[in-house]
Amino acid sequence: MIESEVIREVNHPAWPLVWQVYGESFPRYEQRQSQHQPQKMRDPRYHCQIFYQDGLLLGFIFWWACGEQIYIEHLAINPALRGRNYGSRLLAEFCARAGKTVILEIDPPEDEIAIRRLRFYQGLGFCLNDYAHVHPPYHPDYQGHALRVLSYPGLLEEEAYQRFNSMLVETVMEHGLSCKTGMFIAR
Repeated sequence: MIESEVIREVNHPAWPLVWQVYGESFPRYEQRQSQHQPQKMRDPRYHCQIFYQDGLLLGFIFWWACGEQIYIEHLAINPALRGRNYGSRLLAEFCARAGKTVILEIDPPEDEIAIRRLRFYQGLGFCLNDYAHVHPPYHPDYQGHALRVLSYPGLLEEEAYQRFNSMLVETVMEHGLSCKTGMFIAR
């Protein structure tokens, strides 16, 4: 049986492995700086939800609850367990229980890997939105990067997209750096 738990502190026994999987699963420019993670984990809107079976970490979803929207900031499966359908199972169950619009971002579908990733999410009911979207940078030595916004169970209206983007800039990326390009506001 798959179990889950939301952890709020970096001193949780599972945290070192979670952070290791995080580091192995995302390029540096898509990773929050480690010194900012403890503060985010204490924010009641932020959830570091880990999934495990028989004591083995399957993966995690880092997500934000903001009004009628849930934003999945990061989702990863333990590299040793990839290809066993855990990602599909965890995300399908997560969305089924959410009761709200679920939003996530992916790389533009411009290469085979990105196209497969898009198909994976579409197979779970996510819809590709047609908004010019730039994710603010997590690190001072990077620029914002273009991503595509997916939403479940349907497309986002313009107003809903703007709420999401404002939440991303003002809440999620509070420690990120803003620039003057893209859909986010310079600070």
